[in-house]
Amino acid sequence: MKKLLVIALVALLVALAVRAWGWDRAFPHYERLATSSHELVLEEASTVSITQIRYDGDGWDDGLARKEGAVSNLLQRFRKAFNAPVATNAMVMDVSAIAEAGIARTGPLFLMTGSEGIKMAEAEVKQLRTVLLSGGTLLATAGSPQWHEAFIRFAARLFPGTKLRAIADDDPVMQVPYIFRSGAPALWHHGGYRTGGIRHKGRWVVIYHPGDLDDAWKTGHSGIHRGGADTAYSFGINVLSYAYQQYYQLRRKHFRSVTRYNIAGSPTRNQLPRKRDPIKIPSHLNPKAKVFKILEHARWEEIPDDPEIDLEKLDKETNPY
Repeated sequence: MKKLLVIALVALLVALAVRAWGWDRAFPHYERLATSSHELVLEEASTVSITQIRYDGDGWDDGLARKEGAVSNLLQRFRKAFNAPVATNAMVMDVSAIAEAGIARTGPLFLMTGSEGIKMAEAEVKQLRTVLLSGGTLLATAGSPQWHEAFIRFAARLFPGTKLRAIADDDPVMQVPYIFRSGAPALWHHGGYRTGGIRHKGRWVVIYHPGDLDDAWKTGHSGIHRGGADTAYSFGINVLSYAYQQYYQLRRKHFRSVTRYNIAGSPTRNQLPRKRDPIKIPSHLNPKAKVFKILEHARWEEIPDDPEIDLEKLDKETNPY
């Protein structure tokens, strides 16, 4: 009898070990808090929001249905993380309306997705470029392989002469407030496995996820395991935090007062903007320092340009199968 119990116990331990090994292989990007304290700075009385871009093309409204609530779910996760006020759902606007309203009303993060082509007049493309250069961040996520190809062409129109660059694993987008040791979760990887973007003066103005990120934010997570959905939410929080932090760095001299929200504590309200508020990077990136800081946006010229990286070529080299 005792022998059978021992055999059963060993079998159980082996099964648990195999399950843990399989989980790690299935979700190697699982994150943890990067720092015990990470600050979000908002203009006083403002609310964290995301604007989903309406354009002429199939699938632009993916995730907006009430039963799906992709952006709404992400915003609620963000509220729990920072205890900051958030909008109840995505704002839906076309580019012309965004340009007319201004980032102060729309918020700095714009979401773009779809399943087929992207039809947008050249005038609107120029308006979107102006919005992004004035402090906005575009998060694009591919809903299909066809949309991936369409967005590559659209990005070339949006910023002529530039290419999508792979975002390094030690970039703030991948490190604050959640750490992604091997990049963002690929999910359905309609356009490859690497998250890329376009930088302007040291700031990501376009962040492109190739794997239908908003599908994982939907209620039910489109069938993906909860662990995969959690990593998708965490990456969305990183991008949203990055967009607001960068917008604050760029526009803070126009803020009369700000509210500071800490991911590990309560908000501190009604403070004047500091003269310098560099982004804090977790200490594991520099073992010789507890915390080090990257240069603020106003001193972007001291940050060396990133080398151009062909995402498609990189995917073929790192994922040959």
